[in-house]
Amino acid sequence: MKPCYKSHAKGKARAAIIINNDVSFWPIDLYTTPDMAAGTLELDRGLVCLCSAYLDIQKNPIPPKLDKLIEHCKKTTTSLIIGMDANAHSTLWGKLKQIDKENY
Repeated sequence: MKPCYKSHAKGKARAAIIINNDVSFWPIDLYTTPDMAAGTLELDRGLVCLCSAYLDIQKNPIPPKLDKLIEHCKKTTTSLIIGMDANAHSTLWGKLKQIDKENY
């Protein structure tokens, strides 16, 4: 396997989708950033949206583009699979106190 697509998003990439070149996959630039990669995968049962996301402890817990991708998939009734690096040291996940990354 090798990357079939390189994002043109600016910045150091912390999220990626690696797909075998024999698979039908179309990247979605609109929802791709250095911390999020998205694309559509064709399966026998139809299209599925894939998303890889890195959630930075020092940023908004849910990136705006992730919210927009979820809404897009709801509107188009497309299945969505999200794989993410979600920091467990967040009040969003039930932690009583947010941990400052610099002190971690």
